[in-house]
Amino acid sequence: MLQQAQGADGDPSRVSKDFDAGPIDRANPGATRPRIPFTAAAGALSIATNAACDADCERFPVITTFPAYDFTIKIEGDSMAPDYLSGDELACRFVDYPANIKWGEPHILDTRDGVVFKIPYFGGDQIMCRSINPDGPSFLVDCADVLHVASIVGFTRQLQP
Repeated sequence: MLQQAQGADGDPSRVSKDFDAGPIDRANPGATRPRIPFTAAAGALSIATNAACDADCERFPVITTFPAYDFTIKIEGDSMAPDYLSGDELACRFVDYPANIKWGEPHILDTRDGVVFKIPYFGGDQIMCRSINPDGPSFLVDCADVLHVASIVGFTRQLQP
């Protein structure tokens, strides 16, 4: 997917991600965004491939203090600690142009092997996925196996009692 995504009519601004996740409409206080119904592994790639559509997603009110985002997803695992903790919910914006990927910054990668939360580094035909936690795994993903990429624009964390 590391090529310019386009809608059915060839317009890159009309890319379908299988659920309704348009840009934030600040004039619409009832606007919502979907929560993807599975967690992003903050460790190694998962074994099962999951796919979400709008009917599978809970919808939550837009957090208007965040920059524009398309969806939220919870993370699990400690490989991105101490910056991101298991249970954090990430607000994510799809990256539709490979040139807009911020290599070396945390991203969600939707791959043929699952959804992963890592710091990607471009390496030609492969992407090196690294952890923040030095004990966390690093691994390579073929660019051809990347279905979607999303940048992180904000996150929420539940306070522990």
